[in-house]
Amino acid sequence: MSKALIPTIGVVETVIEFTLAVALLVGVYQRMIAWASTTLLMSFALTMSIALGIRVPLGYGVFTAVGGALLLGAVASPRSTPFAEAHATATPATDGR
Repeated sequence: MSKALIPTIGVVETVIEFTLAVALLVGVYQRMIAWASTTLLMSFALTMSIALGIRVPLGYGVFTAVGGALLLGAVASPRSTPFAEAHATATPATDGR
């Protein structure tokens, strides 16, 4: 990999990480975002393990964050959005038929 690409990849990773964090806080598509966060965190953990040894990601709790993201992905309702509850509780208008 070219050394010129490293800053670009760092910026892209940061933007993805920020976007996933905001989406989790807002609650948009929790399951899908949780699985994407799991993938991103696992890539961080594996890269840190290969480059720096297994003790470093364990010390920073990266594998714990992966476990948390996996748990959220397992228990979140599919395709949940903040507005899904409002649509689910709304009753359709009846015209007496």
